[in-house]
Amino acid sequence: MFAMIFSAAIHTPAASVYTNYAAAARNERHIAPAFVAAGIIAAGMPVLAGLIAILTTARYGIDTGLSGYRNLTTLASEISPVVGGVALAAVLAAVISSGGPILLSSATMFVRDWLPFTRRYDSARRLRAYQVTTVVYAIVAALAAWVVATRTTISILDLLLFGFAMVVPPAIAVGYVIYWPRTTERGAYWGMAVGYGAGLVWFALIKLALAFGFSAPEDASALHRLLVYCLTVDGEGIDPSYVTTFVPLVAIPLVSRLTIDTSGDREQFYAMLDGTLPVDREPA
Repeated sequence: MFAMIFSAAIHTPAASVYTNYAAAARNERHIAPAFVAAGIIAAGMPVLAGLIAILTTARYGIDTGLSGYRNLTTLASEISPVVGGVALAAVLAAVISSGGPILLSSATMFVRDWLPFTRRYDSARRLRAYQVTTVVYAIVAALAAWVVATRTTISILDLLLFGFAMVVPPAIAVGYVIYWPRTTERGAYWGMAVGYGAGLVWFALIKLALAFGFSAPEDASALHRLLVYCLTVDGEGIDPSYVTTFVPLVAIPLVSRLTIDTSGDREQFYAMLDGTLPVDREPA
């Protein structure tokens, strides 16, 4: 089981290689060669994962009781610094690969939603606003990472994995909007908001529980023991990604059932989605 978990941790980044290479193509003619090149690169991931799993199992056995990205990469580094470095790079690449789209989309939303005066800009000035906002976002993120690394005991890797977990609520909301027409704007909004809030609270509770040595006495109730287990299992607690996944899954349909979408764009959106209304044509 330990070897399988490690193999999955290293093999997962291969899935993002295809989309990253295809998105970087200059035009449609380059997409097919990009997919082929990405496939060749991704083909090495299962080999690396299998090698690490075999070596790890041979040295430490299958009953080590260790889990988590930090322990896995540490064990890989002890086996071979080269293989361990590649493993750590693969894990970080899987997380950081989401940073670029998040940064660009956040800058776009900030300019469009919070800087209304930019609506009067032409395309060149608006592009400049996007670029400046992106640079500011990047500088703030770099300063935050520096403060966390030098002034706190929180691992940067923990924050990166937490950031990856925070991508889940909007992805679930998009899935609901596309595949469940009953989804309302309020349902998607509050599903994402509650998912973000629950993830932040859970992450903070884990850090507080580990920092203050939260534990259950012998006569503790079953609920108390369950809470201790969820916040301290394997010295890391249950990953916030579970919270940011299940909370929106429940909140979005629940709120959608209780609200009505009055925007008037629902029919047009789903008509364009199923192809009955061309995207470049306005409804009559």
